[in-house]
Amino acid sequence: MVARIARIGVKVLLAFASVALLLFAVMTYWLFFYASDLPNIQAMSPFAPQAPTMIPDAYICDERTKIIAVPTSQLRDLRNALLAAEGDVDPRNAITRLYHDLVGEPGEGKRYGAYSLHVSRQLFCNHHGGMLRREISELRTSVQLERHFTTNQLLDIYLNRAYFGPGIYGIEGASEHYLAKSANGLSTPEAALLVGLIKSPRWFSPQLNPDRALVRRNEVIDAMASRGCISSEQAEQAKRAPLGAVAEDSARPHS
Repeated sequence: MVARIARIGVKVLLAFASVALLLFAVMTYWLFFYASDLPNIQAMSPFAPQAPTMIPDAYICDERTKIIAVPTSQLRDLRNALLAAEGDVDPRNAITRLYHDLVGEPGEGKRYGAYSLHVSRQLFCNHHGGMLRREISELRTSVQLERHFTTNQLLDIYLNRAYFGPGIYGIEGASEHYLAKSANGLSTPEAALLVGLIKSPRWFSPQLNPDRALVRRNEVIDAMASRGCISSEQAEQAKRAPLGAVAEDSARPHS
């Protein structure tokens, strides 16, 4: 009798284990591979170009805009300013980052630089479902972005889709609007100025709030020096440079 009960118990446990394994396999597939219910990931490819590319009908948060997407891997000051201001590239995948953020030890600082998640959140900026559903969709889209694009490409996509003010998207558009020059000609203080805008484009606008913009630019420059991207002497020289922003009414058109 006891042996029979033990055999039944083993069968029940095996059944539960089989169901759990099946559910795990289904959830893994749904999370990492199924993407039919997500935004078209390949539509992000033009934002990671090999050469400057005009995207005449880019839609960001349902706003139709024209973007000149540029490769940024050779724009060292710009990339350094971005990583200094927004955080290093986090080498962990999106699921590991989420787990770390949820169960990290008390007092343990969160790691930043999950650029795939930044891009993903922008794709759901007008999502009208529940918050939990939106966050899960953002996470799944982040996973798909990391599966399809390299780190360099994700940084390009992030910079070429970033919001820099009303109607101003992408680093090239921001450079032309605020500094009347192409992004490939940005100096260290100019790169720091534009990257500093991403945090809050209106609050740190060099046209509307030049004092705040100067403080924010210098914070980014100091962060670049702390990372060893530039020397302390170069940082002090960069902080002495004028903002160089053009007046709002004389800025280049961006649409």
